[in-house]
Amino acid sequence: MIRRLRLITGLILFSYISLHLIPLILGNHSLAIMEFVRPSLHGFWESWPGLILLYGAMAIHMALGFYAIYTRHRWKGIGLGEIVQLASGIAVPALLCLHVVSTRIAAMQYGIQPSYPWIMAIYLKYDTMSGWRQAAALIVAWFHGCLGLYYWLRLKPFWPGIRFGLFGLAILWPALALTGFYKAGTEAAALTDNPAWVRVVLREVGSLSQSDQMVLYQIQDALLLALAGLIPFLWAALLALGLTSAADWNLPAVFAGDGRLLMVRYGGIILPFMAGTLWAFATRAKGVPAFAAYVASVLPALWWFFMPGTSAETALINLAIGFAALLLIEIAFDRWQLTPSWWLALRIQLTVVVLICIA
Repeated sequence: MIRRLRLITGLILFSYISLHLIPLILGNHSLAIMEFVRPSLHGFWESWPGLILLYGAMAIHMALGFYAIYTRHRWKGIGLGEIVQLASGIAVPALLCLHVVSTRIAAMQYGIQPSYPWIMAIYLKYDTMSGWRQAAALIVAWFHGCLGLYYWLRLKPFWPGIRFGLFGLAILWPALALTGFYKAGTEAAALTDNPAWVRVVLREVGSLSQSDQMVLYQIQDALLLALAGLIPFLWAALLALGLTSAADWNLPAVFAGDGRLLMVRYGGIILPFMAGTLWAFATRAKGVPAFAAYVASVLPALWWFFMPGTSAETALINLAIGFAALLLIEIAFDRWQLTPSWWLALRIQLTVVVLICIA
């Protein structure tokens, strides 16, 4: 049942990626045809049923992927294809989160209605690094899906008859998408020299102030740092469960040993660090809330200083209490309007993952 659910959610995500590449392929013809087909190909995925299906499938697929790692008892002898599939599956969320910020969050928070002329102009002229990062995300996601399809279809009796055609399609589809991405992007970049064209695009899409753009960049940076910061927690949890070891991956000694102690060492650094960020936010407060904010921001660090625990078990319990208390303080900071509007939603999700790892 679990394997079938993982397959179904993977097929949903692969369908989304495949449809996402079609406008890029059509970009080999023109930017105009890309925008013409966008409502037909993206309309469902931008509706609430489509968003629920997409993000639900993504969450379930990622959770089942971690469960597959959890239930794997042997890592030695793992094949190259499996390593690539695992690495690409981990990389995709980090790469796609930037695209989600620049499109979905921008639409939800600022009312932006992204279009291909607007997106291509940004990616190939104003922010080329983000453009190529987005292209990399699509390619990595595509090959991750292709590997999943390969491991599913290779045992089917009809596989020998279709494998060469599918291998060719697996290479040709993203190659055409990349060339279309570049051609349509250069077309959009050239059109930005025409002020009338820019006014028309901005009238349709909406415009962001410089401060709004800075907020989106802050969210992007926070997401990337947050995902990177979760890796040691996840690794320590795998070590503690005995599901892997540093020797399996030829990692330095700092990543070896008891996963519980690694969790305590790393978590004991992150907890005071995150409390320190609240101290910076407390400088925005005035009057009585300012005093309360300053006091609250140092409580998690003081808790960990006075209650480190006498064993790994008690240290982990106290660490979990510290992170839970930190989240409550962040909720108060949100009510006092001291943190950015997006801060609490991100911190809730991260804290839940951290507490699961500690548990």
